[in-house]
Amino acid sequence: MADARLRRAYGIASGTVQSVNSLQGAVLVGGLLLASQMRVTVPGVPITEAHPTALLLALGLDGASFARRFGIRQAWSDDHQRDAAIAAVCAREGFSRNWTVDLATDRHELEQDPHSYWLALVFYFWPESIP
Repeated sequence: MADARLRRAYGIASGTVQSVNSLQGAVLVGGLLLASQMRVTVPGVPITEAHPTALLLALGLDGASFARRFGIRQAWSDDHQRDAAIAAVCAREGFSRNWTVDLATDRHELEQDPHSYWLALVFYFWPESIP
């Protein structure tokens, strides 16, 4: 990796030069890059955002109870696989219109509109209205 080589070669502190994957919130950047590439490869592919850990906390569920509630087999061996399964359920429930709340439409005025910006349409399905 270029960042590690630069730090080694010039004695640069690790916080000065970092790769995107090492940054806090890197998953957001990775998600945008993946979504962008998907738009090139499969134009019009439906894309939704998901936050599995936040969803589990909001619903008061753990992975096993989530799997039972939404009729999926608990076949994951780590939290990354669990989160992928939960994200798939979010997409299934949203695109099948079982979840009708789209948090992308209810956002702060300074946030970008994921229904109209360069990567549009991007949805953020949620199982219930938020007070």
